[in-house]
Order: sequence, then structure tokens, then C-alpha cells
Amino acid sequence: MADEREVFVILENDTNQGVPAKARVEGNAAAAQNGLIGFSFKDSSGNVVLPALNDEGAIVVSQDAGTPFQSRAEDATGSTSLIDLSGSEITVTLGEKYDCIRLNGSCTRDTLFQVVHTDDVGVGDTETVIGDFIVGAGQFSYPLDLGKYEYDTTGGTGTQDFKVKYQNLNKASTVRAALSLNEKPS
Repeated sequence: MADEREVFVILENDTNQGVPAKARVEGNAAAAQNGLIGFSFKDSSGNVVLPALNDEGAIVVSQDAGTPFQSRAEDATGSTSLIDLSGSEITVTLGEKYDCIRLNGSCTRDTLFQVVHTDDVGVGDTETVIGDFIVGAGQFSYPLDLGKYEYDTTGGTGTQDFKVKYQNLNKASTVRAALSLNEKPS
């Protein structure tokens, strides 16, 4: 009789006894089988899970990242005073959270651009500068990307807007800006 090789018991079951891992190839049923998996996937509690697959066998990835908003505005006359860029306003929902805030501003003169959140309470607006930058000679356009920064409108009382403010610092000149943001899913 030929020598039979012993199987090393490399898995431990719930009764603290060793059991051998079963070999499986792709396409075999996994129900009621033991085996080894890497800890590449964890749920929100840190427990090991296997990724869910769709009917085509691909990992399911949610594409519902929220509701995107965008505006584009231009002022051909410019202003040496800090003013709202007309047409750049994005009215949002009170009590929601916003991320992926981006502003691309351009001007051929030295110009300050600001992303501003406004809580219009009717009597007077409360404005909060979210981000700002200056363009000028050598860089007539700049893309401000606040990435994962999250802005929460909870606690506001009036109409909620995001908008662009600008100021030509030396001489009035045409400005252009595009503002975008994302309302996170509730």
C-alpha cells in the first residue's frame, strides 16, 4: 500500500478543532463549504464579507452618489468691488449635506474668486466663504476642488444658495466661472 499524505488542518471551526480546507475551482457551489478567503472585503462593522456580484459576475458598485448641481456664469463688464457673479447661484435644500464642491474661474486680469454659501433669512443674508483663490498673469484660470469637504446646511433657516463672488483687483475685466457641487444621498 502506498503512503498516504496527511492533510494539515489549517482552519479552525467554532469548536476550536482543526479542519482541512476543501479545494474548489471557479464555478463550484460554495454553500456549506469551508475554505480560505482573504480579508479584502469588510462590512461597516469590520466583519469579513465576500463581495456581492451582479448577474454578469461583476462586483456591484453604487453609482448613486447623490444629486449633482452646476452653474456657469459670465460678466463681460467686470467689477473692482467684491460682487455676486450673476447667474452663478445654485439653490439647494435646507438640511442636506453637500460635497464635491468645485469652482473653475478665469480672467485675464488679477481677480479674486470665492465660493460662498448663503443662508437667506429674509432680513439679512448670512454668507460663509467656502473657498477662494486669485488668478492673474501667468495663470488666467484656476480649478478649485474641495474634494471630500462636506458642507451641511442643517441649522439654516432661509433659502440656501451656493454662488460665486468675484473682484477684479486692479482693473475691471471679463470673468467666467463654473460652479458645481453634489447633494449627498440622505
